[in-house]
Amino acid sequence: MKDNTYSSQGKYQTRSMLLAVTMCLSGVFLVATLKLENRRMGYQLLKLSQSEKLLFQANREKKSELANLAAPERIERLNQSIEKIQGRSLSVQIMRAQRPEVDL
Repeated sequence: MKDNTYSSQGKYQTRSMLLAVTMCLSGVFLVATLKLENRRMGYQLLKLSQSEKLLFQANREKKSELANLAAPERIERLNQSIEKIQGRSLSVQIMRAQRPEVDL
């Protein structure tokens, strides 16, 4: 009878040890996965911030180019060039107050 009791007690200890080892390994894998995911998100954030800087720089350049193209002096020069080529004047009115504002 004692052999049977000892045997079931040994099975219980074996199962509890197996469960404890499984839980420990699961915890280690979970921590490793979370660390890898954290690092991956860090790289993604770095890539996106670099892309944002490039886009802001391109936007700034485009705004500067727009300001140069919309300058009243440039429009007057274009009108004079057209006069020379076509031999007639275009009616171009430049309103300096309506010049587009550009944030640089």
